[in-house]
Amino acid sequence: MSEVARLCSNVKPVKGMEYARQALTLSEKIGHEQGISMNLNNLGSAHTTVGNFDSSLVYYQRRLDLVEKMKDTLEVAMTKDNISIIHLYKGNYNIALKLREESNNIYKKADKILMLARGYIWMGNIYLSQEKFDTALQYYLDSKRIYEEKKDPATAYALVNIGTVYRRMKHYQEAIDNLERSKELFAQMGDLNGVGGALYRIATI
Repeated sequence: MSEVARLCSNVKPVKGMEYARQALTLSEKIGHEQGISMNLNNLGSAHTTVGNFDSSLVYYQRRLDLVEKMKDTLEVAMTKDNISIIHLYKGNYNIALKLREESNNIYKKADKILMLARGYIWMGNIYLSQEKFDTALQYYLDSKRIYEEKKDPATAYALVNIGTVYRRMKHYQEAIDNLERSKELFAQMGDLNGVGGALYRIATI
């Protein structure tokens, strides 16, 4: 049931909430901490999808308290990531940055380089939201460097963000070059949403 709730949380969030609540109740009844953790995360994700950010924060904070008690360091980092995203959406940029920096430090210590690369993209997003373009660009470039070193197709996500910030900076040729490259990588991955997002950004230049 927990896995069904996870799968529904983004596509059918209301149904996902229903499954997650049932699974959470069962997990709490038998004292299954992993199940409690997973379903608190599912509930936070589903509420995020429908824009109930205050409810998301409640569930994610409950999960953070639990995984800290469990001393599950990577889950602590990933939960802080989710809380950081909520604060970004709410415009609480300083809180979002602090949480993201904390989780990135955990990824560095654990040598989780690809997770760090994803963290750099979100750092860039926080700065981009504040129109701090140079700082945002540097984080996106740092992410791109890691993905390219690892030959990871997620390079596409770094490139589309680099293209986006260049577009905002009115460096249009650099924007088009990066967006075209991201479109090609998304196509290779079979990610039609990514292709569509890159094309939309190119069309707005």
